[in-house]
Amino acid sequence: MALEENKKINRKISEARQAAEQASRSKTQFLANMSHDIRTPMNGIIGMLNIADRYVDNPDEVKKYHQKIRMASEYLLSLINDVLDMRKIDQKDIMLLEESVNLRDVIENCRDILEAKAGEQEITLDTTGMAEFNPPQLMASEVHLRQIFMNIISNAIKYNKYGGKIFIQAIVLEQTEDKVTCRFSVTDTGIGMSEDFQKQMFEPFTQEHGENRSEFKGTGLGLSIVKRIIEEMGGEIRVESELDIGTKFSWDLTFPIDKAINERAENIPDRIVTLRGIRVLAAEDNSLNSEILKFILEDMGINVNLVENGELAVKAFQESRPGEYAMILMDIMMPVMDGYEASRIIRNMKRPDAAKIPIIALTANAFAEDIVRSSEAGMDAHITKPIDENKLKECMLRLLASR
Repeated sequence: MALEENKKINRKISEARQAAEQASRSKTQFLANMSHDIRTPMNGIIGMLNIADRYVDNPDEVKKYHQKIRMASEYLLSLINDVLDMRKIDQKDIMLLEESVNLRDVIENCRDILEAKAGEQEITLDTTGMAEFNPPQLMASEVHLRQIFMNIISNAIKYNKYGGKIFIQAIVLEQTEDKVTCRFSVTDTGIGMSEDFQKQMFEPFTQEHGENRSEFKGTGLGLSIVKRIIEEMGGEIRVESELDIGTKFSWDLTFPIDKAINERAENIPDRIVTLRGIRVLAAEDNSLNSEILKFILEDMGINVNLVENGELAVKAFQESRPGEYAMILMDIMMPVMDGYEASRIIRNMKRPDAAKIPIIALTANAFAEDIVRSSEAGMDAHITKPIDENKLKECMLRLLASR
């Protein structure tokens, strides 16, 4: 009996050792892949900048190299996002927001963002299967929904064939007075996955074609992130795949209906709103980011007063005339006083515009809990860096129109 127990213990020890060794190998391979994948776009960015410098008298050539720099930068940002997201999820720190969401808009926006990437390989993103998908406004975490669709559609592009297709579908399975259950699927005509790989595909750092770094790039974290988020939302992800035929991912999620949507003042009223000529107070401690922000705002026709930290932002607002500033753009991590504290102080001032002036967080803090902290500090919106000019402009217009 003792001998049998010893065998069981030894077998468990052996299995644990093998699992630990496999995890160590995966992480070692991940670090090697990350070293390659970070250095590759960095080499492209630096190299293209050097080449662009030689064509200062040829705007068309400069524009061409700038576009390549932008693509390399966006890829580098996606790598960083995946690594940081996985760290938060591993630490069980995932925080799902409850906000009003138009599901169809979320999916179509993800498709629009990725169409250019698909077009490079003449891959078609087909959403005709969503023609009848019109659920009511729902309560969900939009940032996490976007992560799901962006990761899965990006994978479908990455592992597709030249001239292939990707079918994006969504249907309402069940709708009650309070809730809606939806089924989502992304099907591609790509290279597919082996049965062996499908058993470990959701493990962090794994890629079936990871050895070919020049063709299939990435962290190997995307599917792990997607699986964790879907499970946290109460769903389960399913996969059907066949080598050289393609892959289909599908998942069901249930959402509460936003019954208060008609009482909200989030939609832009039917009146003309312009940014041109307004005066904005902006706090940003990084000189390079200040220069970029100043250019973006002035290009919109906005008069901007830039200060270096939260304390100076509080002082500038305190010394201004009521109504002098139409809006405040606030960085979060700043010396002397951070953006959270500055926003709280401004909101508590005894003047008529303190409670109403729109405050937008412009920050590199991109997690869901950062958005919650911004809201709790009295901020009206949260824009993450790198700044998307169109997104910033749309946000500013919406906030001004709702006042």
